Amino acid sequence: MDTRKLATFIDLAQTCNYSRTAENIFSTQATVSKYIMALEKDWGSRYLCVTTEQ
Repeated sequence: MDTRKLATFIDLAQTCNYSRTAENIFSTQATVSKYIMALEKDWGSRYLCVTTEQ
């Protein structure tokens, strides 16, 4: 398991914000999304439900 992906997942769960997580890990929102999708694929389940605020 890639610890960067797990750390990203933990940060995203805490912040509930892809932009803030990207800043925290010194990366981009696209990378955060890719890490989360990869973890969900590896684990065989979805752990985050993405919604938009309006």
